[in-house]
Formats: sequence, structure tokens, C-alpha cells
Amino acid sequence: MGATCPDKLMTGQTSDAAVRLLVDKPWTLCGISRAHWCRLEVAGKTPVAIRLGRKKLYRQRDLSLWVEWGCPARNEFDARLAQKSGVRQKFDF
Repeated sequence: MGATCPDKLMTGQTSDAAVRLLVDKPWTLCGISRAHWCRLEVAGKTPVAIRLGRKKLYRQRDLSLWVEWGCPARNEFDARLAQKSGVRQKFDF
């Protein structure tokens, strides 16, 4: 994968934002810089964001699972999430 998987979420060293349902600064929870998060996001290696106007929000549950599963690429993460929840995955043809 190239990037080290942050384990801040696993050790309980998270900020107060972790208890919220949606997180607006996921890099703080993951213990990496904003610039590194943006590089991972552009490369398709972060969970998908929810857009609310110009703001990007992330589900706290998705971030926790992403770290727990070893920070997989977005397509692999989405497939595992769909398998875990029993939802059929959409395919682009």
C-alpha cells in the first residue's frame, strides 16, 4: 500500500471528534497530516466522503473499520463493507 496504516483509532488516542457520527477532519483521528490525507484521497485510498455543500464529511464508523482492516484502497474497502453489511455492490459497466 505504501502508506503506513495509522493505529491511533485502535489505541483509543482519539480526539472528541471520534464520538460524533460524522467527522470533518479525518486526518486528526488517523494521526497523519492533512496533506498526506489529501494524497491518499486523490489516490483512492480513503473511505468515500459525504459531500455537504463544499464540506466533506466522513462516517466515523467507516474510518474505524478502514483502520481496523489495514487501510485498504477505496474499492477494496467498499467491497468488504458491502460484504459485511450484506448489501449487493454496484458495478459500473
